[in-house]
Amino acid sequence: MAQGLLSTGFASCGKRETLSELEKRTLWTCFKMDRLLSCGKRRQAMFSDGDMHFSLPVNDTQFLFGQSPQAAPIDDSLKVYGPDDHLVLLIQGLRIWSRVHTWIAEGGRRQPGMTEPEQCPFNDTSDWSKMKQDLIKWRESQDALMKYPATKVSVHAQRGQAERFGYINLVYYVSLLFLCREFIPFSPVDEVKPRGPIEPPLLKARGPDSFWLQNVFDLYDAASQISSLLSDLEHVGCPLRTPFSGLCAFSSTLWSIYGAAFPNFMGFTPSQTSDADAQAERTMAVLVRIGKVWRLAEEWIDVLNTAKSIMTRVSEGRRVKRSRYDYPELEDSIHLAPLQGMPRQTFDRPAGLVSADDGSKLHQLVAGDAEQGVETDGLGFLEETSGNEFVGEDWWRLLSFCDDPHLLSTSMDNMGDENVA
Repeated sequence: MAQGLLSTGFASCGKRETLSELEKRTLWTCFKMDRLLSCGKRRQAMFSDGDMHFSLPVNDTQFLFGQSPQAAPIDDSLKVYGPDDHLVLLIQGLRIWSRVHTWIAEGGRRQPGMTEPEQCPFNDTSDWSKMKQDLIKWRESQDALMKYPATKVSVHAQRGQAERFGYINLVYYVSLLFLCREFIPFSPVDEVKPRGPIEPPLLKARGPDSFWLQNVFDLYDAASQISSLLSDLEHVGCPLRTPFSGLCAFSSTLWSIYGAAFPNFMGFTPSQTSDADAQAERTMAVLVRIGKVWRLAEEWIDVLNTAKSIMTRVSEGRRVKRSRYDYPELEDSIHLAPLQGMPRQTFDRPAGLVSADDGSKLHQLVAGDAEQGVETDGLGFLEETSGNEFVGEDWWRLLSFCDDPHLLSTSMDNMGDENVA
């Protein structure tokens, strides 16, 4: 719809703005929907920020009563947005989320030059730090009434605005989670505390311990807030059943599983470890319910079942290797992982990529070590946990959740389920 409006010159108003408020809100709403569905390399945005060269919409009260926009303060950082400004808040937040997700989808910390001192996340000059600073500034611009969990979902539900409140907070927490997870080790079996990446490419500067501790804290706190928020929305009768909320539920569940699997690294007590496990189960249940409406959630559920099996085995010490980078052929396969609904000719593993010896290493990684008395013939433990087509030729995507945070498959077959009652 937005592309059609833009292509007809509807929004080509140059520097002198001539759009009515209704026209602006229409275009910005299309922009919002596009950003909620866009996901970096899996689905490019239908139009760029450059197309949206006109001003942001006025708030709900001004729009409904036909009031003129209020003069902006000299220092824009002093502007505080409340419940009536939900559309502006969501547009601003989705712009940041789009930058974060695109940066990660394009390689994140593995992009060229990201190991240099000026690009280390603890330095203000880094791309990572600039995105986080923008995210924090956006959060600080929100009135206290817009911030979860200080403000309860039930309060906004009374006003019929629970979904708006939910989306604004989900955008914040999932953006924070994606930023923080970029520097979390895949398998911190021997690590006693966070200290940055332990897998190539390594940073050329160490950074303060306090930064890495805070990064892990922020990661798990974001996962926890997403889990609680989705549950609270269901409790007040306003469940979010959308692809974006599915991505949030998937991400929260994954890092809850991670926290329960590596309590020493996370600094968890036995009670906190148990809470993380329960949190993962609770959020997984939310994702299953989303899957009743959107079949693409089935892919996430498969990956989570597999991730739990892998992390459980790793945390129990049933591994010879500590990192996926000890298996170079696996690193090559991550971005080529065949996903359900994805074009097979694009994501199939190249012929001859893995030798027989390499294949045995991968079986060790997935199924355990024969020396430890664990069966390594095929992927039997996955058949027991997932029991579907995830096993077999699609087992190459076992670890794709780490580097491939896709939101939507390119195939429309997975967009919905016609058999939903």
